Amino acid sequence: MCSVISRLHNEEILWIVGEIFKHAGFESKCSYDPSDLMPLTEEFKPDLILLDVQLGKHDGRQLCSNLQSEPHTQHIPVVLMSANKKSSVLDGFNCKPKAFINKPFDIDELISCVNQQIT
Repeated sequence: MCSVISRLHNEEILWIVGEIFKHAGFESKCSYDPSDLMPLTEEFKPDLILLDVQLGKHDGRQLCSNLQSEPHTQHIPVVLMSANKKSSVLDGFNCKPKAFINKPFDIDELISCVNQQIT
């Protein structure tokens, strides 16, 4: 079973994404608090992490960079999600996500993207 951690800015969308993943057969942990991402990642050992770019006081691109710089998390694919275009979102950041999903997103596109990254 694939395991996914989702960290999104909007609680309603976070809940919806968790339900989508559950119905797709993924084991999913959803987090609204960016500060618990690293401990949750160490405990849950996900196959993929889905991050929103804008996380209130935090920045998903910086979290992505942090994950990619840590030896115990750098192998985990990170997918970023944003309402802004990928090129403008990633300019000037060291984050290299495996995929990028625009909001609003299509459910089938989200599931397909996750499946592509974990296989």
